[in-house]
Amino acid sequence: KNNNIHFDLNANQFAENTGWVGSDDGLLVLDLNNNGIIDNGRELFGEHTLLKDGSLAKNGYQALAEYDENGDGVIDKKDSIWQKLKVWQDKNSNGYTDENELISLEKAGISAISTKYSKSDHTDSNGNEHRLIGEITYTDGKKGQSTDVWFATNQANTIYTGDKHYIEGIENYPSIRGFGNLINLSYALSQNNKLKNLLDKFIANPITTDIQEVVDDIIFSWANVSQVDPNSRGIFDARKLSVLEIITGEKYTNIYFGDKTPPIGSYAADLLLAEYNKFKHYVTANLLAQTEFKQEFKLLKIDINDDKELFIDFSQLENYLNSNQKTNDARSLLLQEVIDGYLTYNSNDKYYQSIKDNLGKNTLLGDNFYLFGLSGHTTVEDTSGSDKLLFMNNIKAKDIIFSRQGANITVKSIDGNSSITFKNVFKDAKSVKSGINNDNVIEEFVFANGTKLTWDDVLKDHLQMVGSNGNDTLLGSTGNDILSGGKGNDFLSGGEGNDTYIFNLGDGHDTIDNQGQFKYVGFWGEEKTDVDIIRFGKGIRADMLRSARKNKDLIISIDKKNSITIKNWFSTGNEQLIARVDYF
Repeated sequence: KNNNIHFDLNANQFAENTGWVGSDDGLLVLDLNNNGIIDNGRELFGEHTLLKDGSLAKNGYQALAEYDENGDGVIDKKDSIWQKLKVWQDKNSNGYTDENELISLEKAGISAISTKYSKSDHTDSNGNEHRLIGEITYTDGKKGQSTDVWFATNQANTIYTGDKHYIEGIENYPSIRGFGNLINLSYALSQNNKLKNLLDKFIANPITTDIQEVVDDIIFSWANVSQVDPNSRGIFDARKLSVLEIITGEKYTNIYFGDKTPPIGSYAADLLLAEYNKFKHYVTANLLAQTEFKQEFKLLKIDINDDKELFIDFSQLENYLNSNQKTNDARSLLLQEVIDGYLTYNSNDKYYQSIKDNLGKNTLLGDNFYLFGLSGHTTVEDTSGSDKLLFMNNIKAKDIIFSRQGANITVKSIDGNSSITFKNVFKDAKSVKSGINNDNVIEEFVFANGTKLTWDDVLKDHLQMVGSNGNDTLLGSTGNDILSGGKGNDFLSGGEGNDTYIFNLGDGHDTIDNQGQFKYVGFWGEEKTDVDIIRFGKGIRADMLRSARKNKDLIISIDKKNSITIKNWFSTGNEQLIARVDYF
């Protein structure tokens, strides 16, 4: 039989969804703790029965044979175990031992059970495998059949049967359902103080730029895999693989040319990461639904359908979503993504399909979305697909600096409290806008007020090229470039366009070759000139600057350790002129 039945076959305190016997069948059992209940698979006879040496039996007949004291190949009244053995007839097929369901072998009309068996390849219509067949003898002398059945199970669909103690104040914490061998978050909090501390921090500040790492830490602590060496199982993070094994209730095996445990390769790693990210998306959405979007999710209602079943009514939240979609600001977009993640493991339910369809009609965040909050620092290795960066907490474009260091792009807040670095956006580390790796580009930047910037907008007007701590050469292009050499003696050349050169205390002795300043004719025939700027950082004032001429160059000095040399300032023409000097 296959129904919505849960029973803890492997005695791990998780009753898994399992195939089961019919109401007219019987299970041979041994009530080890004499509590009148068959608690788990240890009290059945099968592959989960413990032998006397502490090992697991290979099958039920081997487990039963241990009690054959006279070695005659049958269990009967001559064996002392006989009076303790029972037949469990689960009359209502609920997987629980109800009153009058345990009966003696005599009452069941059985006089002997053979420990001998033969193999069978029979699988019933419910997927239960009847692998071994034996014989029983009834009290009237007739023979019958016993069978060792490997029930079809869903190890991810479980009910926790262990300690369900709640901590004080549990109502103030997010509640998330676990799967497989992962207990519900509410239960885990009572057993794991580190997890409680992580959730306390998340509740205090749910929107941080490093939310991806924060949620990873919460998941690892929840699953008790934080101590696992991430490099211990190949190129895929072993902590994430352990989480997948826990929520599915099954060990990962990768069969390759007969080897069941080869190192995980790139193809398998991609598939495993996608599955882990699906679960992580579900966890992130549930955390945000009960913190940042707590008021919105109060619109959910519990109702009863025509079949008298409880379900979650999303209609009010759906109406709210429809009324706010036109704003298209960062928070509204994130809410859509949170709803989508909240429904991750309910997507096949007809009562949730309406809002799923509604979300599908609107533009979600694409393949990846990243959050930018008031604090936190993170690095993203791969952004392939269609991606968005959402600026939360009322962050506006004027509060952000886009900078390039080598092949990477860093987006950071002016106060320095928050940053996100996207790796390998460029194929090389030379000019500002050449060699773009389109697979690693963020397509859209969405701010809290609804303002949006495309990647082209950032390249054109916002991207600052930043040098390393050594001596760098930074070359601009025909657009409007922002160049900051950083520490070391750097060479900067913005080329054509309205370029900005940034200089901070400690940047050393930089050289600017501003040969790209051009005059051109505007739309109405007027003559225009590129406007190039030197912008001095905090702590530098106009009265600190000293200027001097060296051949055709202009040298602007702050002190012996900080200066800018503008090449060919005193040459014929004004191509090298800097239009103005600004101060932060």
